[in-house]
Amino acid sequence: MKNKLFLIALLLITASHAYSNPELNNDNFEQTKILAEQGNIEAQNQLAIMYFNSSGSKQDYVKAIEWFQKAAEQGYDAAQSNLGIIYLQGLGTQQSYTLAKGWLQKSAEQGYAQAQYNLGIMHKKGEGTKKDLAQAKEWFQQAADKGYIDAQSQLGEMYLNGDGTQKNYSLALKWLQSAADKGNANAQFNLALIYLDGLGTEQSYQEALWWFQKAAEQGNAAAQYNLGLMHQDGLGTPPNNSLAKEWYLKSAQRGHAPAQSNLGLIYIQDTEKQPDYTSAREWFQRAAEQDYVIAQYNLGMMYKNGDGGIKNKEMAIKWLQKAAEQNYPSAQYNLGLLYQDEKDNHQNHSLAKEWYQKAAELNYAPAQNQLAILYLKGIGTPQSYTLAKEWFLKAAEQNNASAQFNLGVMYKNGDGVEKNESVAQEWFQKAEQQKNN
Repeated sequence: MKNKLFLIALLLITASHAYSNPELNNDNFEQTKILAEQGNIEAQNQLAIMYFNSSGSKQDYVKAIEWFQKAAEQGYDAAQSNLGIIYLQGLGTQQSYTLAKGWLQKSAEQGYAQAQYNLGIMHKKGEGTKKDLAQAKEWFQQAADKGYIDAQSQLGEMYLNGDGTQKNYSLALKWLQSAADKGNANAQFNLALIYLDGLGTEQSYQEALWWFQKAAEQGNAAAQYNLGLMHQDGLGTPPNNSLAKEWYLKSAQRGHAPAQSNLGLIYIQDTEKQPDYTSAREWFQRAAEQDYVIAQYNLGMMYKNGDGGIKNKEMAIKWLQKAAEQNYPSAQYNLGLLYQDEKDNHQNHSLAKEWYQKAAELNYAPAQNQLAILYLKGIGTPQSYTLAKEWFLKAAEQNNASAQFNLGVMYKNGDGVEKNESVAQEWFQKAEQQKNN
């Protein structure tokens, strides 16, 4: 159920410091401007923010940058951080990772937590610098120690995943709990994962459900998806397909591919209603276009089987092939079946054999059985009783009834093996047991 969470830094322009100058008023533009022109660096930073946010004046990025620059060049850490953010995001000026890193570094070295956090993000993502998870972790640590919530979340995740440091579930729990308690949705999501899998603490589906709920209510798509899974599977709560569908939908609407795929399945499998193939196809399509392999397979199978009244072999091949190219064995097998079909001009025994082979090598029993049949009959490949027996046996050992029966036929007829009625009957009996089960 794990879903890897990719955190996006929320970079804010902020004054951050409590003002020491009693004459400085956050809301008084004219007074702030006078003080800034007199050289007050706190006022210069605040005036820049006012220009940037159109607070008390028209928005003017050029003037904002000018005043940030004045305060930053005098060593004011908040202004250095804000200037770094402007260059990092290209706000009102050309984006420059070099200038961003330079100003953030100056601010961070003065101990400014926001700059330390954003510098950590740059090192984590490799923006304007070589990707360096260990260095990112160090900056997150410094900011986290100062109580910077987003840094605590990032630091906890690094300990959770072993990014830039050894995995340490105890420290992950510490920092994620701290950030989660303060309302950080990403920390709440990762904390839920810890309780879900019992990583460094006692497993608790109830705790996992609680924290997924908290993150989901803040719009975290991965949490919404996992909350849907828990309601569907009845983990920490009674099974409830209605709630599962509700949370899948919220996540799917945010573009979360696994949620879109699961929502598609619910529209087909909902036992309380008739299957809604149109809605299922729509959500499978959205997820498939994001290269989500399960959705590609399901969409291909809908077109293959004609679910919802739309049977389209070309579309089936298109989507099954996309899934097959991601080494999804069920897709490879069904693609082989489509190419082996004798009913239209898509028939291609060589391609069928190729896809069966790929799925068979991934230990997919139906493909192993089908590949063995091709070798047995010499279809799309030279006949080989030896290879036929080998692949039948692999599938039969996985309790594939068709392979067990076919292996029995080989022994009964003496196809590439010495006739042996006793062995044949043994395989026939195993096949019959599978059918009865």
